[in-house]
Amino acid sequence: MRYILFLLLIGCSDLKTVKEDEIKRKNATFEPIVRRQEDVCFPIFIPLLKQRNVYPWEEKSAHLEPLTINDMRCKGDKDHPSRILPVSAFELTELADCHPHSLPKSEGVEVYSKTILDLLNLIQRELKKPVRITSGHRCPIHNLYNDPTGSAVFNKHLVAGEVDFIVEGATKEEVFALIKQNVRGPVTSLPEREEWAFDDVIVRWKGTVDIYDFDNRHNTPYFTLEDRHLPLTWDLAFSIQH
Repeated sequence: MRYILFLLLIGCSDLKTVKEDEIKRKNATFEPIVRRQEDVCFPIFIPLLKQRNVYPWEEKSAHLEPLTINDMRCKGDKDHPSRILPVSAFELTELADCHPHSLPKSEGVEVYSKTILDLLNLIQRELKKPVRITSGHRCPIHNLYNDPTGSAVFNKHLVAGEVDFIVEGATKEEVFALIKQNVRGPVTSLPEREEWAFDDVIVRWKGTVDIYDFDNRHNTPYFTLEDRHLPLTWDLAFSIQH
């Protein structure tokens, strides 16, 4: 009996709900949404792709420091291992590297090629690739230590008028084209030596492994820049101060 009463109560409740829904549908009114095409509640922006900032380790050119006079200084170091050289068939000699010292000095002022330094900074700015001076000034002691064969005993490295350098990630053609655009005078070339002379500088390409010296033991082809106007004298070469 209780079960039958429970079913009647549920049935009455459902019937009431159905009738209420029918009344609501009959009495409901509908109004269409009317607006013009250009009417908007909020402006619609076209999404644009934003480039993220470059991380320092992703692009070296993002924070390239200009080359300074300190990059021109001698790479000699007293902590470099001594080099044992043959003096004769029965005699050897020990060659040590230099101690810290200044650049060559004239009237108390350090001397170096500003032309070369400016040109190297221009190459770095334009190519947006780091320029590294592998061999700048060489004092007489380090010059001999660097190349004991004597093939470079007298060169403008002695007076900070010549540098060896590499441009990381750049090709030989890119670097040479940029130098050619920014120096004066017609080029005089010696193709067999890969050497090009302009009014102010001489450019050389060292692409052969067997001509690398101690400063250039990185075994990477490199350029040499020589300032044609900076005088080369032994007095200037030996004017360094420790």
